[in-house]
Amino acid sequence: MNTAPLKRWLCTVSLGLATACASPVGRTRFDNQPITTLVNDRRSIPEPRNRPFVPHLHQLDSVSATIDKPLAAKGKTRALDINALGRVPDSTWFTNRIGVRDISPEQILTGHGDDAGPMAAKPWKVVSTKVGGRSPGVQFIDANGVRYLLKFDQKGAPELDTGADVVVQRLVWALGYNTPVDEIVYFERSDLVLADDAAVKDLYGNKRPMLVDDLEEILNARNAPENGRYRGITSRFLPGVPIGGYARTGLRSDDPNDTIPHEHRRSIRAQQVLFGWLGHTDVKVDNTLDMWVEDGDAHYVRHYAVDFGNGLGVWAKGSDLPWSGFKHSVDLRYGLASMLALGFWTRPWEKVPDDVPEIRGVGWVETEHFDPGGFQTNQHYHAFAQMDPYDALWAAELLTHIEPKHIRAAVQAAQYTAPEAEDYLTRTLVARQRKAEQYWFERVNPVDNFELDADRFCFDDLLVKRGFDDGASTRYTLALYNRQGRDTGWASTPSSDHNGRICVDGVTPSRSQEGYTILGITTLRADERLEPAFVHMAVDPSTSELRVIGVWRR
Repeated sequence: MNTAPLKRWLCTVSLGLATACASPVGRTRFDNQPITTLVNDRRSIPEPRNRPFVPHLHQLDSVSATIDKPLAAKGKTRALDINALGRVPDSTWFTNRIGVRDISPEQILTGHGDDAGPMAAKPWKVVSTKVGGRSPGVQFIDANGVRYLLKFDQKGAPELDTGADVVVQRLVWALGYNTPVDEIVYFERSDLVLADDAAVKDLYGNKRPMLVDDLEEILNARNAPENGRYRGITSRFLPGVPIGGYARTGLRSDDPNDTIPHEHRRSIRAQQVLFGWLGHTDVKVDNTLDMWVEDGDAHYVRHYAVDFGNGLGVWAKGSDLPWSGFKHSVDLRYGLASMLALGFWTRPWEKVPDDVPEIRGVGWVETEHFDPGGFQTNQHYHAFAQMDPYDALWAAELLTHIEPKHIRAAVQAAQYTAPEAEDYLTRTLVARQRKAEQYWFERVNPVDNFELDADRFCFDDLLVKRGFDDGASTRYTLALYNRQGRDTGWASTPSSDHNGRICVDGVTPSRSQEGYTILGITTLRADERLEPAFVHMAVDPSTSELRVIGVWRR
């Protein structure tokens, strides 16, 4: 496993971008080394300061950024947290799970906790009220000494927030992000006991002793118990010291390991694709959390995504705002278009509430009106304006590893009581997944998964492999170049097949230094010529065999 920093090859790429491309393959070159799969951003650091979230300043910044969005989207920078293949290596931000490691439906169903969970450790000792967020709740310590946050559904909307939170959390974790362990719980009033030092806290750090009446008020403000049991969701406290959410742009100045501006991280930018699939529109600093963690003798920052209860169309339905997911809360484009249309324009979200069946616990999430390229969070999120087609390609390829059985397991973890909820949400998420994949694969040359075996070179056409094109009208032009970008004279024009896996023979090293060889792949789909992808190869000094060392897309 190569844990080398990314900067070395990225500098090479940067030089290539800054220099005029004198040959078809450009000037980008990669070091002849194994592909980086792990980034060393776990160097020990002192405890950073806690950064409080200030809602009013956040909203003001979001409105300002929305107005400036057209300017922010110009002059995009390629993502900087990627390896030579354009993939995101493991780090404190992201861990490659599904598609790299075997993630079973059972793991998704039960969560990724390493204990039995709070249901097996009652009673729960309430130590504090929940601080922040729109829903009241409490903090408690279970009988095993594990600390949890307990939240509830909004009154009159049973299973809506809690169900969405668990489904989205399970899938976001499977995709590779750090999340807390969230779990649906059912409990009786007698399962909650008040700690002697329990306190009521507010956003400003003020607190007073918590009384039984305070706890009763919180419970009475939620949905009444059914069959003597309340429904809630627990979120296990994350290990370490909380130091606030991570900024939407720039770096955390007191974390020397934070070296890539957040808006230039593919793992963050591409969340627009992943969150669009899941209808997760409530994306803001307050729904991220940095933890200063202890790991042996080292202390460093790990970055989490948290709080998914407004996903799956819950924000839209719970707040009666069907535009959620289609536009920002402040969006000049739609405001101007509506004004000019004098009310005669049917906006894309207006039919959504009528097209979603009324099922207990299910939000306004559907497929027909879902536009993968037009998905918008409620408030402007800077990194999403920087997303380019190659960020989206990475995310869409990641989605291909989520199977219907994984989705169903995530939905089952939500414990919906309406039998039709499981089938509807599973079917809808599968359909939205495929719609998102097709949309983004059609906007690039979606060749990937390159493999060399002696002189045989194989790759996938993801559009064909996923069944969005039968390959009948698809052709490929392959050519070999040396390190200097000169054509070696080798070429091949293979056709696609319905499986989307294409292989050619005769790919041998050039006479360049280290046998450096560049394979250009141009895809011709019907009458459209897609931008070529260039696979860089060199002879592995330990095996004397040609190996893939990088991919450049233009």
